[in-house]
Order: sequence, then C-alpha cells, then structure tokens
Amino acid sequence: MSLTTRMLAPIALIMSIALAFVAGSAYDNAKKIVSSNIVTIEATVVEAVSREIEFMLESTRNYMRLSAQRQIVKQYAEWLLTQKKPDRSAPEQKIFLEQINQSVAIYNYVDSLIFLNKQGTVEASTENMGEGQNRSDREYYREAILGKSSVQGPLITRTKGYYAFFLGEPVFVNGEVSGVLVGAINMDYIASHTIDPVTMHGKGIVYVVDPNGQIILHPDRQKMIGNAMIEQAILEPISDGGAGSFENERDGMAYYSTFNTLPNGWTVIATVSRDFMMSDVQLMRDRTVAVALAAVCIALFFMFLVVCRVVAAMRKGVQFAESVAEGNLDQTFNIRRNDELGALASALNTMVGKLKNSFEIANRQTREAEEARARATNLPGTASAHRQRGRRRGPFRARRLVPRHLGEHRILCPFRPYTGRLRPRCWEPWDQRRPSRRWVDHAQNLP
Repeated sequence: MSLTTRMLAPIALIMSIALAFVAGSAYDNAKKIVSSNIVTIEATVVEAVSREIEFMLESTRNYMRLSAQRQIVKQYAEWLLTQKKPDRSAPEQKIFLEQINQSVAIYNYVDSLIFLNKQGTVEASTENMGEGQNRSDREYYREAILGKSSVQGPLITRTKGYYAFFLGEPVFVNGEVSGVLVGAINMDYIASHTIDPVTMHGKGIVYVVDPNGQIILHPDRQKMIGNAMIEQAILEPISDGGAGSFENERDGMAYYSTFNTLPNGWTVIATVSRDFMMSDVQLMRDRTVAVALAAVCIALFFMFLVVCRVVAAMRKGVQFAESVAEGNLDQTFNIRRNDELGALASALNTMVGKLKNSFEIANRQTREAEEARARATNLPGTASAHRQRGRRRGPFRARRLVPRHLGEHRILCPFRPYTGRLRPRCWEPWDQRRPSRRWVDHAQNLP
C-alpha cells in the first residue's frame, strides 16, 4: 500500500463517518423540531377554529334569543293564540314574514327562520316552504317548548335536503311558552368560513365531530352527508374530551393530529400527514448529504494533490539519500518549498556539503602523508638506503645488532660504556670490512 493511500484512506473514512453521524443527528433533530412545530401549529389552528365556531354558536344563540324576544315575534305569537286556523294571507302573517326575511338577510350565520306553534306545526318560514308540517318530534322543539334553548344537528333539512344545525328558542307570552322560534344554520356556510380556509400549507385538514364521532364539518362535503363516522383509532384519544395530540395511521400513512373539545361537546380536530411534512426535511437531508459529499470529494482531491507533492518530495529525498550512500557527493536536493520539507532539503544539502569538505580534507591529508613517507624513504643515510647498498654488494645480510625497539638503523659500540649514543648500522660484509674504521662490528661474536 502506497503512502498516499495510507494517508488518504483513514482521512476519507473518518470524514465519511463524521459526515454520516452529523447528517443523521441533524436529520433526527430536524424531525423532532418539525414534529414539535407541527403539533404547535395544529394546536394554534385548532384553538383558532374552536374560537371561531364558539363565537359563531354563541352569537347565533344571542341572535335567536334576541329575535325570540322581539315585539313583532311576541305579537305574532299572541295573534296565533287567537286564531283557530290562521289565515296565511292575513296582514299579521305577511308582516311577520317580511320582518324575519329582513333579519335573515342581515345576519349571515342564519340561513332561515321558522316559527312553530305550541303543537309543533310550522306556521311561518323565510323560505315559504314546509308550512303546515309538524315537527314536534324534533329534539330542538321538545327542549325549547320546555323553556330551554336547544341545539340539534346536523340534520337534513326537509325543504332543501342539505345538512344544517337547528337552534330553538322559546317565545314567551305572558310568562308562558306560546311558540318556538327555530333558526337553521347552513353547515356548508359554516365549513366554508371556519375550516375550509385552514389548509396547513396544503398538507392538512381541520374537521369537527360530535360526541358520538359523527362528522359534522369537513372540507370534503361528501363526508358531511349521511352518518359518516371517524375511525376508532381517532375516536379513542378524543373520547375523554379536553385537548391533546396523538399519532394515527390511515390508508398506510401516518398522521399527526391535535384536538380540542368545545363546551357543547363538539371536537375540533386538525390533522396533517407526517410524510408530507417530513418530505421537506427529507429533501433538506438529501441536499445536505449531497453538498457534504461534494465538499468531502473536493477536500479529498486537494488533499490528494498536497499529499502527492509531499510524497514526490520525499521520493526525491530517498533518491538523494541513496545517491549519497553510493558516494556521489556532487549532487544537491533541489526542492523549493517554504515549509518543513524545504528546511529538510536545506539541512540535507548542508550535511552533504560538510561531508564533501571532510572527505576532501581527509584525502588531502592522506596524500600529504604518503608524499612525506615517500620523501622519507628515499633520503640518503637511512636504513633503507643502507639496506639497498648491502643487497647490491653481496648476498650477506647482517644480523640485527640491537633490539627492535631501538630502531633498525642504530647499534651499540662494544668498546665503550653505554652512553645512549647510537651509531648507524653497518651492512658491509665481514670479509670486506675496512681496517681504518674507528669502531669494530661485533657481529662475529654473536652466537
């Protein structure tokens, strides 16, 4: 494995692990934050819708209560008590119909007004439909005839066939209930003004159910028709009332839901798909991972270039060291860098220069020593010169006359006391010795 691989592989592995850890942690944190924000947004939406519905119901009750106490309504109720069979074309009938039509035109929440006599028969209505029908079986009539305000719904109107809530208010004459004023609230109007505008950024819905789980308000109007019920998984968390949030699955998808129960028992539920909300987080995660991978690749590329330059410089250093080891001291480590490698190259060049100077000095001293030795060898009177003369004059080779440590060219005089004075060694043969010599060689006395 090359040095480049050894340097880059651990770095790439560590960066990949760190990237995966950071991306995973960021994604988990983003999921938690998004989930928390979803619940917060849903709670805010549910609270706003609940206030709107409560305001609508309370204002409608007040409107119906005030309408039931109006003088024109009481006069009409008194007139009905005096009539065995009221004339539909009587002036009192026309005046009353004109007044309630004007009232409905002014107040938008109420779609129509109906007056029921004590027997529960429709005596007058803003739509001029259903007159003469008996509605004593309705709950709103049975409660209102006892002197209490009542709400019932959603019910299908017998005249138009749409779902509506009915508010019943008793009409008192002389302290007794003489009739019931009923206001019909169009559920489509309520839904269009309370829950339809709330779309949770196009990824959620808000709907309302009664205590039994029947859907009474929903963006999908088809679910407001008939006995459309919510799932059991949604009914269980909201059955205890109050407010809260939960998660549920429907049609293979997970949903975040937040609910709030109104004083009348209705429950407002806001729900949003978790997958839809997390799609933005997943997209952000994918983009983050892509950008991070690109950044890692770019970083590794530049690191690869740097490592290649470092490795190339080190290879040149290895070649330089091998050449120096082979004895080539004339080359230099040529790299131009302002970092540690440049300092190393300068130090190596300095070292090789000093080695070269040391070798030159040693060689010069060696040559000088050899030349001095050669000059000393060729001087006359030295032992080597005597030895050469002895070899030329004959085969006789004189024995060593003195100990080795006193030198080869010195002997002791046998006829004088030893005073440390040294004489040159004689290499002349015994039979050719000249009698005129002042000293006598004692070589013949040696054993």
